[in-house]
Amino acid sequence: DNVEGWRMLGWSEMAMNRPEAAVSAYRRAVRLSPGTADLHGALAEALISAAGETVTVEAAREIESALGADADNPRGLYYMGLARLQAGDPNAAEEIWRRLKTNTALDNRLRETLALRLESLRGSDMAR
Repeated sequence: DNVEGWRMLGWSEMAMNRPEAAVSAYRRAVRLSPGTADLHGALAEALISAAGETVTVEAAREIESALGADADNPRGLYYMGLARLQAGDPNAAEEIWRRLKTNTALDNRLRETLALRLESLRGSDMAR
């Protein structure tokens, strides 16, 4: 019943490229500490990774939970943008990602991923 232990296990599983195992760990952490934005965001990320970078219905619920707990949650915003892009709304994705880009709490990995996503939108006819 140790939230931090389950969070760390989820993080470790993601680091070892085992998103299905990370999903299980993050689900336990979320059950122990519902309403924690970072845990919901981490679970969403693991679900999306396990689904081949597709935002599933369950992942979308976790994104909403993350943003419901913290409207500025970086991971939640990033994946909300991805969900909008996958739903065929690149303009909404770009708007969300530009807002996120100004967030000073972004880690380097997310900042780099975000820059690549925005660059790919600019380089395509998707967001116009």
